[in-house]
Amino acid sequence: MPSKTRNKQRKQKVNIMLPGSTSSRNINLDEAINVAQQLSEAGKTNASVALLKQLVGQEKGNLAFIALIDTLLRAGWIPEACKLLKTQQPDSIGSEVAILNGICQLRLLKIKPAFEYFKIALRIDPRNYFAMHNIAMCYAAKGDREKAIRYFDQALKLEKGHIDSYLQLSRILSPAEFEHHRAFIDKALAGNTLQHNDRARFCFALAHNANKAGDIDREMALLNEGNQLILDNCGIDFARLRKSQVDAIKAFIDWSEDAARTSDPRSDIQPILICSLPRSGSSLLESVLVKNPSITATGESTTFFAALRLLAERNGLLPGQLLQAEACHQYRTEIHQCHKEILDLYSVGTKKFTDKSMNTFTDIGRILYLYPDARIIHLDRDPMDVCLSCYQHMFDGGNGNEYIYSLTETAKQILHFNQCMALWQSRYPDNILRMRYEDFVSVPVDSIQKLASFLGIDPPDILIEPSPQPVLTSSNWQVRAEINTSAIGRWRKYANHLQPAEEILEYQR
Repeated sequence: MPSKTRNKQRKQKVNIMLPGSTSSRNINLDEAINVAQQLSEAGKTNASVALLKQLVGQEKGNLAFIALIDTLLRAGWIPEACKLLKTQQPDSIGSEVAILNGICQLRLLKIKPAFEYFKIALRIDPRNYFAMHNIAMCYAAKGDREKAIRYFDQALKLEKGHIDSYLQLSRILSPAEFEHHRAFIDKALAGNTLQHNDRARFCFALAHNANKAGDIDREMALLNEGNQLILDNCGIDFARLRKSQVDAIKAFIDWSEDAARTSDPRSDIQPILICSLPRSGSSLLESVLVKNPSITATGESTTFFAALRLLAERNGLLPGQLLQAEACHQYRTEIHQCHKEILDLYSVGTKKFTDKSMNTFTDIGRILYLYPDARIIHLDRDPMDVCLSCYQHMFDGGNGNEYIYSLTETAKQILHFNQCMALWQSRYPDNILRMRYEDFVSVPVDSIQKLASFLGIDPPDILIEPSPQPVLTSSNWQVRAEINTSAIGRWRKYANHLQPAEEILEYQR
């Protein structure tokens, strides 16, 4: 879109009701979009989306529409984004909308249609960095290292100042291969023009490079800076959040023990939840499970919460209202139906499907009440290895997991996670299987046999070629290697840098 046209659109007046206001106001579209983005960054997704929908109904152009889709994608609300994108006429699609369509398809683990949308964007604008970068992301998701590198490099030739490609390349290039990017990154870090998150990305990119070179002190110095930059903008009271989660779990357990079971028919789908902390091996476990043809992977799709949002929209409710225990009871059948619609979007054609979303551990009771045949795999890993691995990675989005940017908060989260899982285990012992990552990679055949018996499936053959299932997390390259024990005890090399976590965990060396 020409810059003059874009500037004209931004200056158009819109009449909206801002959050907290008692009357509507006439303001510039650009100002209203900025308010919506601030709400989104503060974790107020519902308010941000509601405001942007007001703007979409009034604007001449698609700036608010693009901001709305971008907000939904950042929040992980993929079904809502897909639904809105379908309202666009194919013959009027622009490069930005094509890219957003492609990102939606990529998040749905549908690589081929994602490619097509990104190629459309390149045909419209051959110098579009984002289209080129996301084509590289598609190749990375498929595990095609050489093509991923080629397209990331091409993206940086188009726009050297864009930062995400450097972070991705640092994960897959050797120190020698990455060396020609160092001068630009060092120069950018030496200046004062970078935003906090962009500066953090560069710190993480250089830290990955230092890790591969074996320079632990430099790596940790860069990680300390990068993690602190993100944490400074977080604004989450982790202690309060953890307390509210424990209180909610105890309340649900008390309710469910007294609640009368309904005569509603059980759903014909069986969720398999891999409940773990980040960097605990969930992507590796999922990649093995989907070698059994009766199981489909949905990654970190949060399909259950998407179903609640869909039902809330149809009934004029807030999604949070459906998290109440009584609402699970009242809307049980409707939730089943909405969940099937969401799973159709992810092309889940099997009864069993995996979901390894990080936040489902707080909602195990609700899921088991709705799906009594669901199976929960509590994947456990050495807490010090978890602390280190979380600290070494910059994750896409936060969604309440920002504790990963603090060694002490990650250690506290591990204790909290184990407390929550113990509460659920006491209530639903037959539905939850605890599995240690270390056992899984050390004796995989025995571990998978036990897991298959728990899930009621034939053991997947771990010797066959890795599943073509795309992987979108930072574990992408690890899960494509043969199962090995190289990640066990990695933290010991970093012991001098991890003392704050050790003290909280009271870890015995």
